[in-house]
Amino acid sequence: MKYYQDTITGQIYAFENHVNVEKLMQTNRNIPKTLIDKVKEKPSNNHIWYNGDWIHEKNKPIAYKEPISKIPSYDPAWITFLFEPLIIISKSKDDFVVSLNDINTNLYDTRILSKFIAKLKNYDENSQLDILVTFDGSIMLPIDENYNTPEKAVNKFNEIIGALFLGGILVKPIDLIKLQQGCIIENGGSNFSYTPSPNNDFRNKSASITERIKAHHPNHIQVEEFVEAYNFGITIIYKINFSPIFLALGYHYLNQGKIAESLSNLWIVIEQLTDFLYTAKIDSSILKILKRALPKNINIKTKHDILHETKIINEQIFQVLKCNREDRNNLLHNGIIPNRKNVLQLWTTLLELLEVATSTKIEKLQKNSKIILNRNLENHIKNVTPKKTNFEQWKKDEESLPYL
Repeated sequence: MKYYQDTITGQIYAFENHVNVEKLMQTNRNIPKTLIDKVKEKPSNNHIWYNGDWIHEKNKPIAYKEPISKIPSYDPAWITFLFEPLIIISKSKDDFVVSLNDINTNLYDTRILSKFIAKLKNYDENSQLDILVTFDGSIMLPIDENYNTPEKAVNKFNEIIGALFLGGILVKPIDLIKLQQGCIIENGGSNFSYTPSPNNDFRNKSASITERIKAHHPNHIQVEEFVEAYNFGITIIYKINFSPIFLALGYHYLNQGKIAESLSNLWIVIEQLTDFLYTAKIDSSILKILKRALPKNINIKTKHDILHETKIINEQIFQVLKCNREDRNNLLHNGIIPNRKNVLQLWTTLLELLEVATSTKIEKLQKNSKIILNRNLENHIKNVTPKKTNFEQWKKDEESLPYL
């Protein structure tokens, strides 16, 4: 081995003896061009690199700053996967075809999974870079000043997810656990994630054979449909002030049978839409009279009453809101689980309110969510008790155990 030192940072690099380091410095973007073959060993952990040499920490200048390599971090990225494996976003189902023999031998080409298939416009004023999308449903944001913390990245990803959700693609909001870091690979065209995950197992061919079978019949989303959903949803998000993440969470909790969590999230959106409808849809002359006649901070019940009286919301919507407002108060103050039927009606009503607020039909979200909710509701309320039961052994084991 032969050793070289970076004159900027003091970092030492090791190379095989046969490697032409001078040539490598000119051709490899990850090798500093400031390497020399005269290496100065670090005397101790108390020494720091300064102006091409090691000095003791006690002698460092007042304005000392740790030296930074001239090699940039190339295309650092936040990455999250929108779907569990394996869902493919592409122009045609034929873009990813895997035979059973390929699955058994684990010899199929997975490189296509990380390739870029589309971009989504980033509407953040300060961002100069769009969102990149891969075949296997990962989306990317640059790690830059706009998204310099995990929290900012998660919030932006959830805005994107909210837009897709409004467009009818029923993706789930993410949290920090689902956030990954990676980059665009050298020479471009694909991304790479540093974080182990089921999606990366597919990419790296380390998924088990029982998981790999999904590659034989992967779910498929047309790339045009995907981009159209995002463009539709982001328009809604920027049209009115509301939080689509709570809309999506409310739906997914309802789909999982978590009724209290569903109502809690959906009610946040109800309050946001109520405020919007109250200020934007009531005639300005009537609103002026109401402001003079009513206290400054009126409650949501009063706003619902006024929206009902002014015929901005109909009787059916009004009654659904009333029932769920009562359920929400009982949950909040008494811990009573809400009525499932009421929350299901609230979901439909909320989409109707969203249409009133935006003057836009939310057809795909209505259609897709209804199909899945109806299918899963049957499983939630289905009586699975066997026709004939025997609990004799249970009783014997119960009797053998004392109360503690």
